[in-house]
Amino acid sequence: MLGKIFDAKPGAVVFGKADKGDGYIGARITGVTHPPPMTAANAQYAQFLKQIGSQVGNDLPTSLAMAARQNQGVTINQKMVDTVTGSGS
Repeated sequence: MLGKIFDAKPGAVVFGKADKGDGYIGARITGVTHPPPMTAANAQYAQFLKQIGSQVGNDLPTSLAMAARQNQGVTINQKMVDTVTGSGS
């Protein structure tokens, strides 16, 4: 149904079976408008870019290090690390 709506020209009528149940849906197309493209000038989008960039910047090196450890068969004796650093009880 969604494809029919976006393929139709303004003024057209489209219909199709409802996703749930035995009903049908009909719609008269008055027009399709698209939101303006997001740019870094948009404050919310800029904040999103900053946040996602920070997260990727933190996650990527950690993920690469973990993958390298697994690939090389490195294991960490957490009990020993805790004892040496004073973190253990």
